[in-house]
Amino acid sequence: MISEWAKRFKEGRTSVDDDKRAGAPRTAVTRDNIAAVDLAIKQNRRISVLELSSNIGVSVGSIDTIIHEHLLYSKVTARWVPKMLTEQHKQARGLLSKGVMLQHDNARAHTANVTSSTITKLGWEVLVHPPYSPDLAPSDYHLFGPLKDHLGGMKFDTDDDVKIAVQNWLHIMPETFFSAGIRALPTRWKKCIEVQGDYVEK
Repeated sequence: MISEWAKRFKEGRTSVDDDKRAGAPRTAVTRDNIAAVDLAIKQNRRISVLELSSNIGVSVGSIDTIIHEHLLYSKVTARWVPKMLTEQHKQARGLLSKGVMLQHDNARAHTANVTSSTITKLGWEVLVHPPYSPDLAPSDYHLFGPLKDHLGGMKFDTDDDVKIAVQNWLHIMPETFFSAGIRALPTRWKKCIEVQGDYVEK
C-alpha cells in the first residue's frame, strides 16, 4: 500500500484523502444498524454474532464494532449483557458480597491494587492456590479440551472465522456443561491438597 501511494505522488497526486467512491457507504455502522442490533439482542440475549450478521445484512466485523464500541455489550455465559450497570444491576450485585470465595490466579490484573482493594471492600475470601495451576482452572481442566476436540480438523481463513466458530460452540453448549465445570472444582481442590500441590492428571 505504501508503494502504491508513493507511485501516485510521483505521478503528480497531491491529496492524501481517499478518492470518493460511488455506491454504498464504506461502513455499515449506522444509526439504523446500531438500533437493529440493539433490538435483536434485547429480544434474544443468546443470539450469535453470525446470526446478527446474517439477519441484519452487515459484516461480522461491523456487528462486532456495533456491539462492543457503540452498544457496550459484553458476553457473559453466552448471554449479551450491558457493560454499564443499571441501578437494578447494582442492587443485585450487593447479593454477591456475602459468602463469596473467589478463585483466580496471580495474573497482573488479579493482583493489582485496585483489584485487591475491591475484593477486600466486598468482603470476599480469596482461595490461595499454586500459581498458573491448570488443575484448578475450570477453563483448563473442563473447557479447553472439549473445545479443542470440536475445532479439531477445521481450517479457518481469518481470526474472525475462529472467533465465530468458538462463539457458536459456546452458544450451543447447555448450561449444565458450564455448571459441571464449577461443580468439579471441590474435587479438584481435594486432589490438589492430597498431592501437596503437584499437578493432578485426571
